[in-house]
Amino acid sequence: MIYLSKAELKDAYYEANKTSKDWFRPFDEYERLAANKISKTIGKNMPRVNDGSLAASLLETPMQVYPTMQTGKFTAQNRKEAWINEIANIIWKTKIVPNANTQSTFFDKEQIALYRALKYGAQPRYNFFVSTDTYTGSDWSLPYVRNVKLEPGKFSVDDCDYVFLDVYYTKLQLKKIIERLGKDKDTGGWNTKLLKRLADMSMTSKEMEEQNINERDKVHASGIKTVICFNRGMNAPFYMFSPHLDQGDCIREWKNPDPTGELPITMQYCYENLESPYGIGRAELAGPTQNVLDYMTQAHMLATQIGLQPPKKLSGPTDTTNFNSLTFTPDAIWQTGNATIDVVQNTNSVYTQFPANFGLYKSQLQTLQGRTDGSISAESGNPNFSKTSAGVKMQQDRTNSQDNYLRNKADTASAKMAEKMMNVHMAQMKGTDILDVAEDDIERLVKAGYLDDNPTTPEPSAGELPILYEEVKAEFKFEYDARPEADEDEKNRWLELIDIATSNPNIIPAMEQSGWRFSLGEAFKKVVNASGTADSEKVLTQISPEEMMQAQQQVGPDGMPMQEQGMPVDPNMMQQPQGEDELSVTMEEYGVDEPTAQAVLQARQQGFEEEEIVNYLQGAK
Repeated sequence: MIYLSKAELKDAYYEANKTSKDWFRPFDEYERLAANKISKTIGKNMPRVNDGSLAASLLETPMQVYPTMQTGKFTAQNRKEAWINEIANIIWKTKIVPNANTQSTFFDKEQIALYRALKYGAQPRYNFFVSTDTYTGSDWSLPYVRNVKLEPGKFSVDDCDYVFLDVYYTKLQLKKIIERLGKDKDTGGWNTKLLKRLADMSMTSKEMEEQNINERDKVHASGIKTVICFNRGMNAPFYMFSPHLDQGDCIREWKNPDPTGELPITMQYCYENLESPYGIGRAELAGPTQNVLDYMTQAHMLATQIGLQPPKKLSGPTDTTNFNSLTFTPDAIWQTGNATIDVVQNTNSVYTQFPANFGLYKSQLQTLQGRTDGSISAESGNPNFSKTSAGVKMQQDRTNSQDNYLRNKADTASAKMAEKMMNVHMAQMKGTDILDVAEDDIERLVKAGYLDDNPTTPEPSAGELPILYEEVKAEFKFEYDARPEADEDEKNRWLELIDIATSNPNIIPAMEQSGWRFSLGEAFKKVVNASGTADSEKVLTQISPEEMMQAQQQVGPDGMPMQEQGMPVDPNMMQQPQGEDELSVTMEEYGVDEPTAQAVLQARQQGFEEEEIVNYLQGAK
């Protein structure tokens, strides 16, 4: 394949940087809105206050959309052994997720990524392989959005053949890298001589376009700038260079560690439109309306101040007037002399209508974000909004659909990055490792054929599981588990049916005599699924035909179950009355005794297929 050469790096970066600045120009305003900072265009006489609804919404949305860490599964693409997938899942759960803590914890970074995507429209994720004293493996970070420059003319990272990432180092960080390289035999592609030249240079201020709002307003951001060029492709060259060095000088050169050739930059979007490399964010959509709300808040505050301390109109001679006495304080005495003073009362109708007007614009702000706001009263707000129960539910459904969309975008970016992290981890790790496995992990490993493919390996037990990375290398795909969603209406309907079926003991037998069965277990399964709970299969488990027949045969003469083999049996479930005709027909059809026929009828009632029952009876004979 053809890649950018070292001689082309600076020119290519100049073009990418020039193009990116045009896209980054509105970001200053987005950052101001997200931080709820006062606009620099505010009038001198206006109170320095803001409404802040948009800033609050941006902060709250990740808490609502991504409240917990989502689970998922890896699947090997170039190997058929199912237990390889389970090994990858254990590595992800016990090794990578707990230790991929550069900048912050794994889950905190997930929520921050969504917050920044809402603010800018997109947030890049950078995955890399790290080796420290405490952890060796895949990790990831959240670069500042302005530090990632895409290939000019491309509107998606997935379409780029190369991407640039700006990285700023302090002199101390460079010296630590130099010290570490002096101890390691493998330099990892670093050029120590050039590193020393950079470390000896004076630190310079960050370019204004690459500083975030806090760096511009509060600190003097500085550092030694370096740039990484990532080329797409298997074993594609990665270069790190610096504008402070000559053309063609690379501080570091290494190969793409991802065996699939993917770029280590993954973009998470708020709303992706493929017309902008950074999509559309909530700040862009709702920012102008938030500015209106801020202005109205400032104007209302100013009008309130004027109302509390109204201006005074003086007429006549003021030679003997004591102006210092004209204050709005308790028990004040105004020394007016011969002047006439009138207090100007502002009774403008705009002020009295402020609550309704403010509610209107706030409802528009919520509409632009696809959210609802319970603080808007029924008497104010958008008159087109329905205040009925059905209308409110419709607005809530709209909010839920927006949240689901954002959750899917976040899951898509996170899953794509997880694939890259696992593929890099498996490709780079060497030798043996000890995995911390739980009892559930062992069960899944055994079911997946781990012992069948490794006959000389002792049966694993909960605790430590040794693995050899050379034996488990593969290329993986990652998918998040489906998120369970609650359906209250569906749940309540099934609960009502269960109540009808169980409230009268004659209903189920009457249904069976008329040729119909009601499966109580299946009904409860519907209730559990409609509740939106996870791992429902562990809560509601199906009894096999063998267990049912054994339990039926263990009922004593008094109608109570025997407690053999330590298995409790519910007599109410096992000894439900059966129609005499159906019992006789079943005994004659299968050639079985009465207890076995009763067990067959009970198995039918529980939803077992006729083929399953026949197979069991044939096996028993």
